[in-house]
Amino acid sequence: GTGDWSSDVCSSDLPSVLSVDHFNTLFDHIEANICLSLSGERTCEVSPESISRAKLLGLKQRGINRISMGVQSLISDVLNKEGRPFASLERIREIATWVSELGFFDFNTDLMIGLRGDTGLGTIQSFIDLAKLKIPSITLYVRRTIPEIASTRAPSIGPSECVDVVTHISEIAPDY
Repeated sequence: GTGDWSSDVCSSDLPSVLSVDHFNTLFDHIEANICLSLSGERTCEVSPESISRAKLLGLKQRGINRISMGVQSLISDVLNKEGRPFASLERIREIATWVSELGFFDFNTDLMIGLRGDTGLGTIQSFIDLAKLKIPSITLYVRRTIPEIASTRAPSIGPSECVDVVTHISEIAPDY
């Protein structure tokens, strides 16, 4: 193949949407054309509503060693306002158990600050709930509201409130 990558990421939720066979076909094509190092970090982003243990096993068998999952929030009303799917804490716990049992070296969950309808307390509570599950990595992303959309929907928290949320999380969970 051409090129040499020491780490790679399969994003956009393809691993969750594709069957294991389709993902294997895609990866066969990628590996035939690009030299991927098996010793580097190989991350796949998955969605909690569509990933299964069988798909995680298929990813592990292809050399994926890190899973990143877009939780965004554990508040269903907030995700509904954003048009995003919701996964319960019980579902996240189930996936975290699979990831651990299958021996992935790292597991990350993404949360978003500034979603419509979240005052910041939802983000803090979501972070606390994920931390209680002993999720090894929790990444916080700030959502920027497009002014035209903001005028037709509930307001989002602003940058200064986002700093307050991150500061509060760092005070209650210094290990993150």
